[in-house]
Amino acid sequence: MNDGARDQGIRDVLRVMRWHWLLIAVITLLFAGAALAFSLNQEERYRAEASLVFDNPSLASDALGIPLASTDTPESRATEGAERVTGAGVGAAARRRLRSLKGVDVAARVETETNYVVVEAEAGTRRRALRALDAYVDATQVLAKREFLAHVKNQREALRLIAKRTKNPMTPVVLADQRARLAALRNLGEPVRVVRPASAPAEPFEPKPVRNTLLAAVVGLVLGILAAFARAASDRVLRTSDSVADSVALPVLARMRHRTAKRFSLRTASDGSEASELAIEAGRILRTQLEFLDIDRPASVVLVTSATTGEGKSTVAMALAVASALAGRSTLLLECDLRRPMLAERSGLEPGPGLSDLLVGDAKVSDVVRAVEIGPKGLNGASPPRVSLDCVTAGTPAPQPAELLASRRFTERLAYLSSAHDLTVIDAPPLLPVGDTLRLVPRADRVVLCVRARHTTRDQLHAARDTLARLPSRPAGVVVTGVRRGEEGEYGYYDARGASRAPVASSA
Repeated sequence: MNDGARDQGIRDVLRVMRWHWLLIAVITLLFAGAALAFSLNQEERYRAEASLVFDNPSLASDALGIPLASTDTPESRATEGAERVTGAGVGAAARRRLRSLKGVDVAARVETETNYVVVEAEAGTRRRALRALDAYVDATQVLAKREFLAHVKNQREALRLIAKRTKNPMTPVVLADQRARLAALRNLGEPVRVVRPASAPAEPFEPKPVRNTLLAAVVGLVLGILAAFARAASDRVLRTSDSVADSVALPVLARMRHRTAKRFSLRTASDGSEASELAIEAGRILRTQLEFLDIDRPASVVLVTSATTGEGKSTVAMALAVASALAGRSTLLLECDLRRPMLAERSGLEPGPGLSDLLVGDAKVSDVVRAVEIGPKGLNGASPPRVSLDCVTAGTPAPQPAELLASRRFTERLAYLSSAHDLTVIDAPPLLPVGDTLRLVPRADRVVLCVRARHTTRDQLHAARDTLARLPSRPAGVVVTGVRRGEEGEYGYYDARGASRAPVASSA
C-alpha cells in the first residue's frame, strides 16, 4: 500500500468517526455509566489469604530411621493439598465452626515457583473473611494431622503384630525401638504448615468503580466505532463530495457550502457577505469547469437540475448566472421549474408575466425578459459600474407544464433567447419526481446535476444518472451542495476536482 492510499484510508476512518461521533459517544457513555452504576450498587467484598505447605511425613520418619515408601513430589503434594482445602471434608468442618458459609467463597491455588498452596477466602466484611480463612486453614490442618496420626497408629499396630508372631528373640527389641520412634514421629510430624499467616484485608477488592468504568468505556468505545462503521457501510446517504464522486461516473465540478446555499439569492448577490462571495466563487469554478467538459463546443445553454427537490439546484443556477454576468458575458437565467417557481421571490421580481405566459401567447419576449442589476456596491460614494442579469420567471401557474416545455413554441423561444445571450442557464425541475426535464436535456449543451450532501441517497443519484444516460448524450457533471466547513479541503472552493479527471458525458 502506497502512502497516498494509506493516508486516504486514515482520512476515511477519521471521516466516519466524525460523522458518527454522537453514536460513538452515546455507546461509550452507556457502557461506562452501566459499569459505574453496577459497581456502585455492588456489595463490598473483602479477601483474606494465607499460604500453606503440605509436607510428606515420610521425610520425618526417615530422619528417625523409619523409612516409609513415598513416590510423591512437592508439585503433586501441592496440587493434592489445593484439592483437599476445597474438598467436602474441610468445607464441612469449617461450616461446623462458622455455623454458616453463606456469602463466603473459598478458593485454593498453587504457586508454581514455591509449591505453596494459597488459600483465599472472600466475604462481605473483613472479620468474616478472616474468620472463614482461619476456619478452612485450621480444618485442613486438623484433618491432615488426623490422617497422619492414623497412619502412624497403623504402622505401630503392624509392628506389634510382627513382634507377637516372631520367634526371633531379638525382633521384639528392634520393634520396640521402632515403636518408640513412631511415637516420637507422632508428636513431631506436621503434614500442613502455615508459611504465610492470614491478615485482615485493608480494603475491599470489590467493587472497583474506577477500573470497571474505564474498562467499560474502552469496550464501549470499540463497540461504538464498530457500530459507526457498520452504520456507514449500510448508510445510503451521500455525505461528502468524495462519496458522490465514488458513486457516479461524473466529474465533481464544484462544491457549495450548506449555509451559502441557504443564504444566497439574487437579492444578496451584491451585499458583499461571505455567503454571497463563496456562492459566486463556486459559480466561477462551475463556469470554468463547464467549458473544460467539451473544449471544442462552447456552452451556450446550461441546464441545472437535481435528482429530487431540496438539493440546491436553483441556488446553483443563480450562482452560475451571476458569475457569468460578472465575467462580462450576456447571461439569461431561465426558470423552467413551472411547478415550484422561486426565482421571483429570490430576485425581487414580479412573478408574471413569465415563461408560461410567453408559451401560451399571453406575453411577448420583451415582456418576460427583465434585468436584475448585480455587482459590487460603491464605497465612499464611489459608484462602480454594475452589470445586469436577464431573468425570465416561471410566470402564471400552468395546468400542464410538461406539455408546455415539450412544445415547439418553447423550442423556438429558447433558440431565440439563447441566440441573444452568450449563456443561458436553465433552472430545470428535478429529474425523478416529474418528467418535465426529460424534454429539456436535448436542448442543452451542458447538464449540471446537483447533489446535496447528507440528503441525496446513492439510489437517487444512480437513478438520476441512469435517466440522463437514456437521453441524448450531453457533457454532464455534478455540483455538491450542502458541504460543511472543513469538508472541502484546505482550498475547497479553489479545488477543481473535475479538472484532474477526464470529462464524462451521459450517453444514450
